[in-house]
Amino acid sequence: MDNDGALLEVLRNTYKGLRFRWKYRGLIILPAEQGNAAAADAIRAGQPFLFGRCGATEMRTVAEYLTGKYTEKTRGEINTLSGVFPTDDKALNRFCKLYTSCAQGADLLALWDVGAGTGSVSVELALAAPRGRVYAVECDPEACALIRKNRERFAAWNLTLIEGKAPQALEALPAPDAVFLGGTKGSMEAVVDAVLAKNPQARLCISAIALETLSAAVAALTARGLTAEVTQIAVSRTKPAGRLHLLMANNPIFLITGERK
Repeated sequence: MDNDGALLEVLRNTYKGLRFRWKYRGLIILPAEQGNAAAADAIRAGQPFLFGRCGATEMRTVAEYLTGKYTEKTRGEINTLSGVFPTDDKALNRFCKLYTSCAQGADLLALWDVGAGTGSVSVELALAAPRGRVYAVECDPEACALIRKNRERFAAWNLTLIEGKAPQALEALPAPDAVFLGGTKGSMEAVVDAVLAKNPQARLCISAIALETLSAAVAALTARGLTAEVTQIAVSRTKPAGRLHLLMANNPIFLITGERK
């Protein structure tokens, strides 16, 4: 990628959590199908767009847009690119703005919910990213039936149910941008490995109610080079006690998130 380490680092930070896959000297930001759809939308809207692979010059151009200045090197190389690429600053800024907006949009995410249970998290993810793809992985037949009902009830048609036990059931899934682990049946480390094998930059969120699970989750994430952050959620409900009301605490829930910094 030439000597563009600093600029590419700016770009990586901006696209944090999205899929990156090295291919020759270029980076594939979107699957071809989604890229074609984005290009079609850009044409209809009269926006500038790039038709072709996303290589070093394209990546550097967007990175320089984010830093606020285009270099003469980039300006010169833009003119040598094949395909359609804007060359004047006004059109170039519009292109880069569209490019970063598409890349950062939640609509382009691929999300996994492992140990989906009744599908409450899966449905919320599907509604939050209506043009994305959500994969609910669950091995219990009764829970799977409830996921189907909830998918229909909330019209979450971008939710795909995967019946099976992780990590085996994850093999055929597309690389995830983010993963929620609601339950792993004792296979937490294997599931985390399966996620990171698909996408080393994926963000993970693991739920736990037991201290042992909390400890195992932090250990699994940090051992694989991810930064772990723990959030405790505590809920209390009122209970009458004569003329008074007491707050009775429910068991706390821990959410352990992990991502590469």
